[in-house]
Amino acid sequence: MRLTAVTPDTFAEYVTMLETAAGRHISAEALDDARELYVLDRTTAIVEDGEMVAGTAADHLELTVPGGRVVPGARTMLTAVLPTSRRRGYMRALMEWHMRDALDHDESVLVGTTPVPAIVGRFDYLATSRALSLEVRRRPGLLSPGACEGGGLRMLPAATRREVLPATFERHRRLRTGQISRRPEFWRMWFRDRPLYRTAPTERFAVAYDDPGGVTQGYLTYRLTHGELRAQPVSRLVVEDLITVTDDARRALWTYCLDFDQADTVVADHLPVDELLPWLLSDRSAVKVTGVRDFMVLRLLDVPAALSERRYAVHGSLVLEVDDPTLTANTGRFRLDGGPDHAAVTPVNAAPDLSLRVGTLGAAYLGDFSFTTLARARLVEARTGGAVALADRMFAARPAPWTVSDW
Repeated sequence: MRLTAVTPDTFAEYVTMLETAAGRHISAEALDDARELYVLDRTTAIVEDGEMVAGTAADHLELTVPGGRVVPGARTMLTAVLPTSRRRGYMRALMEWHMRDALDHDESVLVGTTPVPAIVGRFDYLATSRALSLEVRRRPGLLSPGACEGGGLRMLPAATRREVLPATFERHRRLRTGQISRRPEFWRMWFRDRPLYRTAPTERFAVAYDDPGGVTQGYLTYRLTHGELRAQPVSRLVVEDLITVTDDARRALWTYCLDFDQADTVVADHLPVDELLPWLLSDRSAVKVTGVRDFMVLRLLDVPAALSERRYAVHGSLVLEVDDPTLTANTGRFRLDGGPDHAAVTPVNAAPDLSLRVGTLGAAYLGDFSFTTLARARLVEARTGGAVALADRMFAARPAPWTVSDW
């Protein structure tokens, strides 16, 4: 086994290998897109008998954490091993390289939104936020009176979207725990609207909400599913991105969806678990939850840095005993002193309040999964009375963490 850097000359071989390992045939489009998205000096492959058989890559992002702060992180890009070369320790070698590479770039966390079983649950890389899927059957009178007041909606032609959408998303993601930054390369790919990545057959439509002062405070992109041509030409409105800076914007854009007369059903994935839509309706039973699933997965790389970057719902102090068998610098006892306006983490020799694996700490990091639940599952050991309850109060995050970007 040999880890090797990927060069411009070997990049096509690398992408072909990854696509094959993922169960897809390489296409010219996939190769062109990959050339734009991958950062070569953060891309590596494993060579066996002169052939690339496995690989991984990373790029830089920012993760919004409680308190409206951002933590530098690395995105785990497609990581795969050819079916003929599995069970040889290659995935572990790739992930250890990935962790070292991120630390070399001063990144405190690894982030991914593809829960691949070969990675998630291993290497202390666990879910830290969830996504809600729902379906609403439209009918007259479903919206509560006053659900939307003030401001205005406008359709966004394709030429306008490139200016409005990234700028609005940038304002939104700095306010919402769990959101990650989108590189310019992401947006270029997104605007190409490749059929492979569409959630419904049609090209996307876009709507913006402007507040009474004319400031864009949110946008909706959606696609349509066709029904029987004469009876129901449009059967479903499929929400793609619903990004808002204010609650007024969210109410207005949901109102647009539920007033869309051509479609009898509105469906959406990638929503926050505390989505406000059901509370806008006169009949909450009209909303059918079709799924709640793990979405963003996270691996803490630098425990003191990651804990000190976020803020905490209440003031408190805890000594955390952390075990990290891969990155041993994270193994030890750390005193966390935090509150809404500060946080400090100090290595100590004091008796611990809680003992846990670094992966468990990552699962609780954004506040979606409680220490109480993790302790009941015997993933957290309480060493002092009241420590679990205090950790729940300190790490709590409202609104719930939410990640919308999918790769």
